Amino acid sequence: MLTLRIKPRLEFNKWNLYHNSTVATKTTYLDDLEIIVPDSMSVRECSEYAWHQIGHFENTSDLQSTLNRRDRVLKDGVEMIEDSTLKQYCFEQSVQLVLVRQVFILESEFIDFLSSLN
Repeated sequence: MLTLRIKPRLEFNKWNLYHNSTVATKTTYLDDLEIIVPDSMSVRECSEYAWHQIGHFENTSDLQSTLNRRDRVLKDGVEMIEDSTLKQYCFEQSVQLVLVRQVFILESEFIDFLSSLN
């Protein structure tokens, strides 16, 4: 069993379709969380479990779709592989992880070139 000190972050990215890039980012720091999980748990399962414990952000309809969000788990600034287990990282009994949930908000500014020529 591992004790994980989770530092959750909620990152909102305004994505512009015309530029095909992020035009603005806002990161919200949430309250830290401590959970105890088995070391056989995968990184993805750990992330889902932690976000379930945080709870109130899961109820927002914008965040329920997996098409506009991406979850990342970081240890000392390095992104962990989702399919690997926590045991493969050879953690000690207590570990600090940063969970980042990136939410992409589409901003469409299509320019109609044909109508601008007339």
